Amino acid sequence: MSLLSRKSMCFINIRRWSRSAAVLALSLVLLLGASPATASEGPFWKVTGAGGTAYLLGSLHFGTAEMYPLSAPVNAAFESADRLVVEIDLGAMDPVAILQWISTEGAYMDGTTLADHVSPQVWTALRQRAQQYGVPLELLAVQRPWLAAFTLTAMALGRKGFQEDLGVDRHFLSRASGRIPVVELEGFDYQMGLLANLSPDEQERFLHATLRDLDAESNTFENIVAAWQRGDAAALDAEINASWRSEPDAGDLYARLIENRNAEMANKIDALLKSGGASFVVIGAAHMVGEGGLAQRLKSRGYRVEKR
Repeated sequence: MSLLSRKSMCFINIRRWSRSAAVLALSLVLLLGASPATASEGPFWKVTGAGGTAYLLGSLHFGTAEMYPLSAPVNAAFESADRLVVEIDLGAMDPVAILQWISTEGAYMDGTTLADHVSPQVWTALRQRAQQYGVPLELLAVQRPWLAAFTLTAMALGRKGFQEDLGVDRHFLSRASGRIPVVELEGFDYQMGLLANLSPDEQERFLHATLRDLDAESNTFENIVAAWQRGDAAALDAEINASWRSEPDAGDLYARLIENRNAEMANKIDALLKSGGASFVVIGAAHMVGEGGLAQRLKSRGYRVEKR
């Protein structure tokens, strides 16, 4: 879900509409950290066939120092890889270009404010959350609903001690720098475009769900991290994706932000496998797990997929 985070998560960091905004974040989304007694496993698979190998690691885009070290099998696979494959090559992004894009696509430029585009109920809830997390209301007021949702989610994660710099993607991008090439599957413009192109109604529902999630005293983030550290793909799918699939109003959004992207990423990983060598693939956990996840999609194409 790297979306700004979900991802924060997994970008578009994902659970009920509310969970999706936080984990999508999720990804699109996505995340977090807790103190592991042993090395973190992460949901991890080895895929072989067509003359190539791909190691699939589900990522959390936000993390803490306590999430590390990662397990020996994960580290060994990375050391043997010929390339690192990610949703977005964060190190190659131009900060100035990003700010320019957000200022034009994520903000109102016509003199209106967020209060003019959402219901009084949503605006009141947003004001309460802004005060709770110390976010200037003037900042949120000029943002479109999707960006306001991620701004609040990022602040909530920060209050819990989670940092984007300690996300799993960042960890491996740092290790790959100057050592092996980085292959980008999607890119910043593509991911941000998914959110910016949501209809006004979809954006308001996305923000409303995020506000409900932040308002609830839940252990969603902690449950996701605990499942990730165990490498429990089934639990991650249940926490992140299951409620999306059963939520009537979220079907189209789930297809656009998760299923369609999974299909495209599976095509690109398939091409990498056929090109030979070993690819170490770090993608938001929401995209790896479940029947529609990358592991299952590649298995259905005849590749040998082993849970590690």
